Amino acid sequence: NGPAATATGYYRLWFDPGTSRLIVHGGINVPNSPSITGTWAFDASGWTTITTPATFSAYGMSLAWDGIGLVRMGAVQGRAMTEGVWRLEGSVWRHLPIDYPVPRYSYARPSFASSPSRTGLLLFGGYGEPATMLNDTWVLDGVWTRQTPPHAPSPRGNAGLAWSPTSQVFVLFGGLGPQNTVLLDTWTWDGTDWTQQAPANAPTAQVQLVTDPSGDVLGLRRVAGGTTNDQWLWNGTTWLNQPSLPAVYAGVLWTAVYDPHRNRVVTDADGVLWEWDGITWTQIGGMPNVLNGHVQAAFRPDTQRVLFLSNQTSNTTMEWDGTTWTTVTLTNGAPSFLALAPDHTRNRLVSFQHWFTPAPHAVLTPTPATVQRFGYGCAMGPSPGLLTDGRPVADEPNFGIRVSTLAANAPCLVALGFASQSQHLGSGCTAWILQPPAVNFLVADTTGHARVSMPIPADLSLRGISFLAQGAVLDPPRSLFGGLTFTDGLRIKIGD
Repeated sequence: NGPAATATGYYRLWFDPGTSRLIVHGGINVPNSPSITGTWAFDASGWTTITTPATFSAYGMSLAWDGIGLVRMGAVQGRAMTEGVWRLEGSVWRHLPIDYPVPRYSYARPSFASSPSRTGLLLFGGYGEPATMLNDTWVLDGVWTRQTPPHAPSPRGNAGLAWSPTSQVFVLFGGLGPQNTVLLDTWTWDGTDWTQQAPANAPTAQVQLVTDPSGDVLGLRRVAGGTTNDQWLWNGTTWLNQPSLPAVYAGVLWTAVYDPHRNRVVTDADGVLWEWDGITWTQIGGMPNVLNGHVQAAFRPDTQRVLFLSNQTSNTTMEWDGTTWTTVTLTNGAPSFLALAPDHTRNRLVSFQHWFTPAPHAVLTPTPATVQRFGYGCAMGPSPGLLTDGRPVADEPNFGIRVSTLAANAPCLVALGFASQSQHLGSGCTAWILQPPAVNFLVADTTGHARVSMPIPADLSLRGISFLAQGAVLDPPRSLFGGLTFTDGLRIKIGD
């Protein structure tokens, strides 16, 4: 019953503290390299085969103990995203209810936009894993939710997408379809369904879209080599040609961003900053030298400025408020992203990531949500586990704390507080929370798991607040102190 004898590589070995077994997972038959992915457990009684989902790839994965089981993660080329997130709980692989878009490539970028008056960011299409054009629709509202509209544009990338305050819909135009097909159709998204429009006039080449100061949607030439006629306005019914682009746009690559704070469209054209007020283009002056080459830009709602990021000069980041340039230092560096959009609801900037990054999106925030372990647990054998269920962010109704008691149907408690201590109880056991103001009493289920529900209100003022948690389980056979076993501590900060 041991690992497949025909597999000669890519096995991985982990220890499962919940069951005190060694877990072997993976397996590839080299040199032909078909995936034989399987799971086997070893203890004093020998080998046990664990049924493994057939969709698993053996390449590049890893497992990590999260306090409940071994979570499968880190598959190369985003296979973890296409497979979903799974946890080995005892001898059962369980699919976790975590969903997010499969990876996308820069060859044909997804469309990504937001609205100051509508919750969530809208993502559509792009060139994704496994190497095909997509036409999926997602909304990011703290978590990713795939939409299932009755209608949708055909698969494409590089489509223009922007919010129309007048019509209260997102407008999508054109893009690049399979086999590099150039698309010139117009669609609108009302939050429930896509509707194809039939305008009397339309751009004859690709344009990028931004909200216009008039409240409609502005379409501007996307690539070099156009003319001053490549400016269009969507008025809710058709496209109106507005031949007002400055002549400099006839031969350069550029970017355009709507600044809702000043009601202006801000553009960079070959190192020259221009602004559009809905009637006239005004040349502001030269861009800072450190922002040379092609830049990406987006409005940043927390600073009320337009952020410009150069991907050719050490990821230099600067912001423009209409008068002054401000240099911004990013603590963790600039993310490798395909698209940027402001999250007006949570007052932050969001990036949609490249296919080779470890997460589908990143946020720019001074208050990241964090969960850190501290101290140590106490038991004969593995200590019970404690972990958060969901991210500690404002407006997270499904947040909670889980206890892996390692004992079926065991009574347990979770203590919550704001100050730490190290009160030694005896036999190596320690209470880590000083005078906890809240103690939740629970009973584990038959699998040895219990959960405290802790919904976090939609109040951004909660960001930055930290609190502590520790669990204790009534488990006399494994106890070193008073019939109880103890978890380590968790330090939790509410943030983004």
